[in-house]
Amino acid sequence: MENLRKHISELETKAAAASLIADLATDPKARVIYTRLAKQLAEAIEGLRLGAPDREFLILQAAKCRAFADETKDAEMRADLQKLAAEFEAKAQQPK
Repeated sequence: MENLRKHISELETKAAAASLIADLATDPKARVIYTRLAKQLAEAIEGLRLGAPDREFLILQAAKCRAFADETKDAEMRADLQKLAAEFEAKAQQPK
């Protein structure tokens, strides 16, 4: 449980950073991408807080993370999104 709290806290930090970048971005495309990323991370955080999200939710979140990873040029953010997608997929494969 402590591991989940730490993971959620890290995601909250990344969501806040993405939101800040979106607010400060002068490039309209970057603004849209980082706004969508912040929203995606917020949805993922909410899903993790639910405790036992269903398999479909996890697969959908993984797909969204992978799509955002493909769109971002920020290597660190891309790696984080790919890692998060892999975690969602692994959790979806676990028996209930």
